[in-house]
Amino acid sequence: MFLKLAGMIESQLRDAYARRHEAGRLTQSGIARELGVNRSAIHNRLSGTTNMTIETIADMVWALGHDIDVKIVDPELKADANYFLEEECEELVDPPAFETARDPVNDNGRPIIEYAL
Repeated sequence: MFLKLAGMIESQLRDAYARRHEAGRLTQSGIARELGVNRSAIHNRLSGTTNMTIETIADMVWALGHDIDVKIVDPELKADANYFLEEECEELVDPPAFETARDPVNDNGRPIIEYAL
């Protein structure tokens, strides 16, 4: 379970960084300055060569201008990571539209990194 969670978090951090970097709005050096660490520490976090604590993950997400939305899901109630079985729920829950160019946002308008266990 840990490896699955770590992989999902690292993948989403890389994707969030790539979108910001490609738009010319963020660099690893910029994140490092925001967090008061060396650029190599940011590189290691984004490449998955270091284990991140919850605090480190929160710092990285903050520096990327995102929020975290954690959902703990009963695997017996889900068909896959983002959909619940219709017969188990009163109404079907639609997944967020990650395919769009626009990041999903929370009530405050901040982008969200979301995953389901």
